[in-house]
Amino acid sequence: MLVVFAGGATGGHIYPGVAVARALAEIDGRFECEFWGSGRALEAEILKKENLPSVVLPSAPLPHDPLAIPRFVWSIGAGYFGARRLLKSKRASAVVGLGGFSSFAPVVAASRMGLPAFLLEQNAVPGVANIRLARRATLSCLSWQASAEHLPSGARWEVTGNPLRRFIVEAAAGEYNPSGGILVLGGSTGAVGVNSMVVDAVKDLAALGRRITHQAGGGDFERVRAAYAAAGVAAEVVPYIDDMPSAYSGAALAIARAGGTTLSELAIFGVPSILVPYPHHKDCHQMANARIFTGAAAARIIEEGKGAGAALAAAAKEMLADSAALRKMHVAAKTLGRPEAARTVASRINESLQGRRAVANS
Repeated sequence: MLVVFAGGATGGHIYPGVAVARALAEIDGRFECEFWGSGRALEAEILKKENLPSVVLPSAPLPHDPLAIPRFVWSIGAGYFGARRLLKSKRASAVVGLGGFSSFAPVVAASRMGLPAFLLEQNAVPGVANIRLARRATLSCLSWQASAEHLPSGARWEVTGNPLRRFIVEAAAGEYNPSGGILVLGGSTGAVGVNSMVVDAVKDLAALGRRITHQAGGGDFERVRAAYAAAGVAAEVVPYIDDMPSAYSGAALAIARAGGTTLSELAIFGVPSILVPYPHHKDCHQMANARIFTGAAAARIIEEGKGAGAALAAAAKEMLADSAALRKMHVAAKTLGRPEAARTVASRINESLQGRRAVANS
């Protein structure tokens, strides 16, 4: 039984799909999983590392430049007919849309062929592709209740949580340590705004006497490392963290963007956080994500702008000085976690396929 995972381009979209693929294999060893996407470098790197087969289909993001419209229109048609041909030849059983522009054509093709189609949504405000595909989907699997408000009427949905890989979930069973370090997540490709805020505050943060681990992203790593050196601050500055469970387990406080997968991981580990939502998305979905955490008293928000570095340092100082308050934030964050999400989504896919087989055999 082949299940196709369509879309991705970023780790935040791809890794939930990987988690569901692994969970499907645990439910029934006959499941096979294949990832169809845009072929971007990060996407290819992740899937190679995970030893999962991949297929590249024509796709292009919604253009801002009118000159790019012909290519966009061509990519939709080519992606659709390519997906339809492959779904038929490979006898695929279902498609899971991971979000992003490269998920659109395979999900539309699956729905028109009568195949079950599932959508994974990581954010409080769903992406454009998932909103437009929601009525076609067998089920939209949401990370947060707030997402449902943005779906069109008639769409079928369930709050399953954001699927996380098993090794991350299992590692989250450890104890929280309010005496731990400061973890800065500047993004796998480099969140320049977060990195710059931390660099501006680095001396004040270092004065708190906590170990600092800073994932700066490959594109911003050298600048951030040089800034720490110039400030005379010893810290672990790396382009990318491979062992995220250890990083979360050793953190008393995280400073991060408010992407859906990052927040889901912070939640299951119960790490209190200072969130810096990315300010340039039209739908402001990271701010909406962050407000779920501040509403639960699990995080604080600091927005980019003048004086943000000083505000960041002041917030970190206040939070780390109160172990009891940190523990309360830890408990609050844990209440937002859904460690069973991957299994739940995999079960819904399996139930749908079993139901189809039962109807076919009746």
